[in-house]
Amino acid sequence: MPKNIELHKLMNNNIKIKMSATEELIKLNNDIIEASKKYILPNNTCSLINSEESPNANIIYHLYSDGEITSQKGGWAYGQRSVFTSASRVIYDDEIKKYFTFHYVVLPYEECREFRERMSRFKCNHT
Repeated sequence: MPKNIELHKLMNNNIKIKMSATEELIKLNNDIIEASKKYILPNNTCSLINSEESPNANIIYHLYSDGEITSQKGGWAYGQRSVFTSASRVIYDDEIKKYFTFHYVVLPYEECREFRERMSRFKCNHT
């Protein structure tokens, strides 16, 4: 049986195929980037940053390539106020960080936490 048919059969039977560590990192990177693209408007601005809202009502979260999550006021004050660490970094190894092609992305807090958890699981499973 050809390999692509075998793979399709395995996937349809809900059998997980083990990815290499490199493939896992590339997928995680791509998933993060795709998630962040959902919030980019046609004029190349981020829909999560609402300049019409009060800065305290529009908190903006960044997920960095090392797993750190930061927050800051949004609205008209975005980028003009202090940045606070919400969760410390989980990846210290430059050999892992090089697979992330972004410095940081803007995402809702829940998505930042989910991706940070995936980064943490990767680190626990592969280091």
